[in-house]
Amino acid sequence: MNHKRIEREYDDVFAIIRADLYCEQGTPIEHKITVKKVVWSADYARHEINRLSNLNIGKGVYFYLQTRLFRLRKYALSLDNTWKRNSKYSHVFAIVKYDIRYATIDTTIKDRVSIEKIVRTEEEVAEETGMLNKINANTTFKYFWTITRLDIS
Repeated sequence: MNHKRIEREYDDVFAIIRADLYCEQGTPIEHKITVKKVVWSADYARHEINRLSNLNIGKGVYFYLQTRLFRLRKYALSLDNTWKRNSKYSHVFAIVKYDIRYATIDTTIKDRVSIEKIVRTEEEVAEETGMLNKINANTTFKYFWTITRLDIS
């Protein structure tokens, strides 16, 4: 029996997230959530959360979520447009999903936020975020994107 291995379109990664506590009431959620960076290892993500939490006591809540880093699509002209080979970091775009229905009950922000995916180009993030918001227009989900960095070390 000949089994072909199916090539995945993505890699598993971990997004380190900060939810700001100091924002005024009524501040849009897009201004309260920051994806600090994306890393390859859960152990490194835990270490980084501890480091950032100790460094920024009282400024925000840090946590990480496992997500998917999608590979470049056909319309990305070259890898060099979004990937700096000689740099420790590369810029990527995180698509954040926020569940509005839990905002009025006693839940933590960790329960309301997830990372839909990580993509590498502005074209992809604009297309995906627009599509997700259109599909989910009558639901309690809001999607937005933020630029962040992928730790490639």
